[in-house]
Amino acid sequence: MAARPGTVNIIVALPVALTDAALVNAVATATEAKVQALLAAGYDCSGTPTDAVCVAARSPRADAEVHAFAGPRSLWGARLARAVHQAVGTAARGGGDAEVPTREPLPSGPVRAEERV
Repeated sequence: MAARPGTVNIIVALPVALTDAALVNAVATATEAKVQALLAAGYDCSGTPTDAVCVAARSPRADAEVHAFAGPRSLWGARLARAVHQAVGTAARGGGDAEVPTREPLPSGPVRAEERV
């Protein structure tokens, strides 16, 4: 018997500091990627009323860069979107509790357009 669709909880951890606005932006980016993955998997929905998204990022420091954007066209937003899309898509297609596979470290430079979700 196939599992019934249920709550989609997403926890995102970014290794950089974000402004408050970028944190809000990251939540929206994760939510958009989740919806795209659900639609691509054949679900005619955007999620459930109990879905949650949590974004963890480093605390801003005077000696470190603080990123002002986390939308899907930004460096970290694009990475976030790809990871969420892959994990939700895997789970929605019956992959169970999805985890993004650990791979070599992400490049620190800009993301090319063809790498974006």
